[in-house]
Amino acid sequence: MVHGIEIGGKNPWDITVHDEKTFYVRAAIKRSFGVVESRLDGVWSTEDSRGIVSKIYAPRRIRKTQNPLQGTLKYSNIICKPNHDRGK
Repeated sequence: MVHGIEIGGKNPWDITVHDEKTFYVRAAIKRSFGVVESRLDGVWSTEDSRGIVSKIYAPRRIRKTQNPLQGTLKYSNIICKPNHDRGK
């Protein structure tokens, strides 16, 4: 179970795999792209597409900060400090 999503689970956001071999090969080789590609090809399905996307991306949401670029710049190894002298 990853992010509360289970293969063959009972929740609407859980996934049903229709072709296990294709699903696992694509997931192993192409990782997340392979999982998405498999969904588009009908290899797996879910009752709640929005729910599954919400469960996957909810932990990755960037917190609201004073400077909206601070979270993005942090990952680029750029230190973003507020400029208190602005306008002086």
